[in-house]
Amino acid sequence: MHFFLAPPNANFATSTKSNICPKVQKCPKMSPKINFQLSTFNFQLKLLSLPKTKRTNFMIEIGTRHTSTTDVGSNNVASAVGSGGLDVFATPSMVALMENAAMTAVAPYLEEGQTTVGGHINTSHIAPSPVGATIEAEAVVTAVEGRKIEFSVEARCDGKVIGSGTHLRFVVDAAKFMSRLL
Repeated sequence: MHFFLAPPNANFATSTKSNICPKVQKCPKMSPKINFQLSTFNFQLKLLSLPKTKRTNFMIEIGTRHTSTTDVGSNNVASAVGSGGLDVFATPSMVALMENAAMTAVAPYLEEGQTTVGGHINTSHIAPSPVGATIEAEAVVTAVEGRKIEFSVEARCDGKVIGSGTHLRFVVDAAKFMSRLL
């Protein structure tokens, strides 16, 4: 908050009544409610309320990326997660890995207490991957608008693309978000 204050040797009124000091003015860029009290030899500035500030311009650069990896095992195959009957890398497991890559890519840019939550994902899973294979999912930031972050996502197995799409995440205050749960 910015204020233009009179120099210390300014001639202020010495009334004991609460008064607005003519030597102090709000900065025209700010509009908080301010109460100036002037009394004999005592000048107090009380801020009654300040505007809430929201950080909306995150310093996340377009092109920021991260790759997350996992090995296909008995816990992330279609037959285990309920998305199919075969022992191949499950589509929900691929989506989770893509989301993890996106979340991890932007995590270093967030303030303490902030996190991201997934809002939308649009993917295609175009090739199966057997138990024992290593899967890599890469997320790349393609747009940032306020709290909204868009990604392109791609999953590969042995260098071959097995899935691709787009993903949307939002920056949230973790405690505030959790307090809104039903």
